[in-house]
Amino acid sequence: EGKKDKLELADRCFRKSIALKPSYAKGYESLGAVLGTKGKYDQAIRSLLQAHKLAPKNAGICKNLAYTYRQKYKATKDRSLLREELKWRRLAAKLASGR
Repeated sequence: EGKKDKLELADRCFRKSIALKPSYAKGYESLGAVLGTKGKYDQAIRSLLQAHKLAPKNAGICKNLAYTYRQKYKATKDRSLLREELKWRRLAAKLASGR
């Protein structure tokens, strides 16, 4: 199996986990990571935002959001994405420090 096949399999698995348990933040977070790797940044961000909604104190989700906004910026050069990246990086740091 190539990387693309593995990403497709992961995509299907995480979508199935979400369908079985819509309140499972990790399913949305993992799907978001896969979608981001596939270059589907808007879908990735939507999935990660849903994960954050379900687990608002999870610093890892915030870090993944920041990373995905950075990747989308690299692809589009839309500078507004840098503000979003910074917002999520700051929140991740705050959550990780326990403040």
